[in-house]
Amino acid sequence: MTRSVPRTYLILLVSVVGGWVVLRQEDVLLAVREAALLPVLGACALYLCSHLFRMLRLALLTLDDRHQALPLIFAHALTAFPSSLLPFKIGEVLRLASFYYVYDYRQKALAVWIIERFGDLVVLAVLIAGLTLLQGDISGIPQGVLSLVVLGLSLGLLCLFSLCKILHYLNRHLVLTGHRRRDVALLRMSDVIFRLELDIHRSITGRLTGFLLLSVFIWAMEILAFAKLLEIAEYQSTHLIAMFSDAFFTGLSLSGHQFAHVFETYRSGALIAGTLAMMLILLIFVRGRS
Repeated sequence: MTRSVPRTYLILLVSVVGGWVVLRQEDVLLAVREAALLPVLGACALYLCSHLFRMLRLALLTLDDRHQALPLIFAHALTAFPSSLLPFKIGEVLRLASFYYVYDYRQKALAVWIIERFGDLVVLAVLIAGLTLLQGDISGIPQGVLSLVVLGLSLGLLCLFSLCKILHYLNRHLVLTGHRRRDVALLRMSDVIFRLELDIHRSITGRLTGFLLLSVFIWAMEILAFAKLLEIAEYQSTHLIAMFSDAFFTGLSLSGHQFAHVFETYRSGALIAGTLAMMLILLIFVRGRS
């Protein structure tokens, strides 16, 4: 790894894990007593598989800079649990900060993060469209989820097909006619965005099919895990779109859903197990190098 994991962060991570276990021990004990152990472990394993596919996707996006693949995998594994505790996807800020810590060239870190999020939005849009065709309505999908998917895809497609050409002509215009300080600032900003675009293209060139397949596997594992927990908890949700939107909505906010509390307990337990396993692997890795 190019940089060691900060000891302060590991101490905070262990403190967060310990604090969650102490605060939620009654829920954990109740969930363990009332649910069949093997089905719960199977659902948790499916959810952990989704994060394994996320790690593989990160490795795929860094093939042009392979020595950063392992640090990015550790960065994801060590921020997955604390990120999941923050509502409305605020935890993505923590993940992006960990990517920045891994990369000295921070535009590459931002490029990888943007590609990840865009891939998720594409898969979500396809799933929502498919479920809508099957069910015939979108009443089960929260407006917040629909707005997020539509806005994200629109911005992504706009940047993909329009922004690059606009920046090309803007750069030419500023180089030929720009003399004021504001023109220089615009030229610098345009150059930063142009370099970000190049990093995005380098990250997905020749890997687009594999990237999309991994994105599909990620969401398939998450939804299968959620559906399995629905079955274990005997939660009645026959509306396919509503079940899917609930699965995504719990990643945005855990309030307002009677099943969300149960799902959050099992999900956090699975992420804690994965976090502790990765910390053990990291310890063995560091000791092996010393």
